[in-house]
Amino acid sequence: MTRRKIAVAGAGWAGCAAALELAHAGCAVTLLESARTLGGRARRVEVDGHQLDNGQHIMLGAYAASLRVMKLAGIDMKQAVLTLPLQMRYPPGSGGMDFLAPRLPAPLHLLGALLRATGLAREDKLSLARFSTTARWMDWQLNADCSVNELLLRFDQTPRLIQLMWRPLCLAALNTPPERASAQVFLNVLRDSLGARRQASDMLIPRADLSALFPEAAAACVTQRGGSVQLGAKVAALTPLPGGRWHVAATGSALGGAWGEDYDAVVLATGAPGSAALLRDLLARSAPGTVADTRAAATSGAAALTAYLTAVPAAASGAAALTAYLTAVPAAASGAATPVPALAGALASAPGQPAAGSPIGAAQREALLVQTGQLEAFEHEAITTCYLQYAPGVRLDLPFYALLDDPLVQHWGQFVFDRGQLDNNQQGMLAVVISASASAAQFGQAALASAIAAQLAAVLRRPELAEPSWSRVITEKRATYACSPGLARPDNATALPGLLLAGDYTAGDYPATLEGAVRSGVAAAKKLLSK
Repeated sequence: MTRRKIAVAGAGWAGCAAALELAHAGCAVTLLESARTLGGRARRVEVDGHQLDNGQHIMLGAYAASLRVMKLAGIDMKQAVLTLPLQMRYPPGSGGMDFLAPRLPAPLHLLGALLRATGLAREDKLSLARFSTTARWMDWQLNADCSVNELLLRFDQTPRLIQLMWRPLCLAALNTPPERASAQVFLNVLRDSLGARRQASDMLIPRADLSALFPEAAAACVTQRGGSVQLGAKVAALTPLPGGRWHVAATGSALGGAWGEDYDAVVLATGAPGSAALLRDLLARSAPGTVADTRAAATSGAAALTAYLTAVPAAASGAAALTAYLTAVPAAASGAATPVPALAGALASAPGQPAAGSPIGAAQREALLVQTGQLEAFEHEAITTCYLQYAPGVRLDLPFYALLDDPLVQHWGQFVFDRGQLDNNQQGMLAVVISASASAAQFGQAALASAIAAQLAAVLRRPELAEPSWSRVITEKRATYACSPGLARPDNATALPGLLLAGDYTAGDYPATLEGAVRSGVAAAKKLLSK
């Protein structure tokens, strides 16, 4: 039995999840990634000899899809992550709170955390209890989406609880400020964590770097099952072929320059801007009247066909065949358009060149234009992580703390992680995260790192933290899309047979998180496998 040959363009978490699912189902998978490191927007980076992540992440026990594919890829979860109970703990004396869930069955763990919490007044605790009770009664669903701020006002949440609990959770989960964030998506995350079994609310902090945590293991599984992984391979063009097959053109030194191959299907798992650009290119090359529209490109009658068949054999292979065709056809006799099916194969023989392919119908074109427009309409939010290196003996009392951010006094940090408690090779390193960081990212590296170090020294009451021996600020400018109310997100399936989208930006319950990406990749693979 012939194995289905599938190309996956993009080796972020969505692409790796799709490739893993397809490989386990017996498909021959080619995973193409333009970067030299797997992981996409959640990957390992090397800076001045330090192995870092391009952003500090935290996962939840509710991330069922992520946990499943990680185990499928052979990841030892006990070694890969530090599992902590639900908590929102601020440094003592910093004006925050101490909220820690005991390991009791749900919902008793939340009740226990609420009763034991310090830094919250009675009205704050009643406010939190009211939110949880009302959300459960509503089954975590809204009749119409609104902003998280509006939701919190409807639920009569106190200003202090918003400051210490809801705003940090919203920023961490949706990477969008509460005044602009989708209440329904926020409720979806809370439903699966606070509203489910206790283990679902656990916080999982990666010990391994983000590339080793899943993408590299998934890629290894692909190769073990007869597939291939190509790094430094940028997909340049996608072209539909007859029978629902696809021609993929790519470039990169790993491929020996220009490269092209035919596949039974393609999962397009690049970032939203990259996917939009490839779809726009596809639409432009298949527009009526262009060479890529084979039904219109071949002029009429036997004379046109004769001119083409006469010219191509005389021309050199590949791109020269395309040039010969373009030279010959205009001289052919005119008349009604006649399809030339051989054109797709002739063009596909030019490595790295966009093939002409199969024509796209008007309805398909319109549907693809809508999806492309959705991809292009996303507004992006940045995430900044500041790494600060101190002496190896420097440690926090906890693996991580929440921080009160206040840009007016240059307090930008929202969470601080002690990397030394996660990885023995990173003793003395602290990672400070700023979600929705556009304002903070406007500062220079040195100025922002200095401000964050001063913030840590002040709130942790440890003056030595103001002077790190080394620092680096990493800002992922397009870390996520802005998860606004009622945001239209494209489906995994496209109007073209054999072409699917995968990414944290496709339609689904979750925001742009690792879990959202994995769910999308798995969904794309399952749609392909069902046909």
